[in-house]
Amino acid sequence: MALEVEVKVRVDCGMLDAVKRRAESLGFKCGTPSLETDTYYSHPCRDFLESDEALRLRIAGPEAKEAKITYKGPRRVESGVKSREEIEVTVHDAQAMDVILERLGFRRVVEVRKERVYCRSDTGASVTLDKVERLGCFVEVEAGSRGEVERLLGRLGLEGMERVVRTYAEMMLDLTR
Repeated sequence: MALEVEVKVRVDCGMLDAVKRRAESLGFKCGTPSLETDTYYSHPCRDFLESDEALRLRIAGPEAKEAKITYKGPRRVESGVKSREEIEVTVHDAQAMDVILERLGFRRVVEVRKERVYCRSDTGASVTLDKVERLGCFVEVEAGSRGEVERLLGRLGLEGMERVVRTYAEMMLDLTR
């Protein structure tokens, strides 16, 4: 279990390479782009939109069998900085996990597909560069505290950018309504 403290900013897609270079100049190690598909589920007895929780199955790459299942608790937002409990486990058979969830009464609600680049530092902070299908481009900055997130935003040249507290799933649901 961990407490996720992050800021997500909307950026012009042309900015992603410059943000990646800045992150690398700050000592972050950036990986190569990967394709991720996130499937969000509804609970059979509780409305996750009302309780502000989420259950997600993330599959990286089109042929991947391994996946991560993540529970996210209700958000707390202060000055555009979002924090919430996050519990994540790796499952070795994504298809079987999907079947188990369905058998237990969970239902697929929305799917989010994105191209993502992870940049990580030795301190545990991360910068994530996202091109989200149908939604555009975003940078997520995650660190151990609100102050550290704010400092990183400044050092990455992202001060004053539009902060987005809504999840990709919520934004995608808006497009389908």
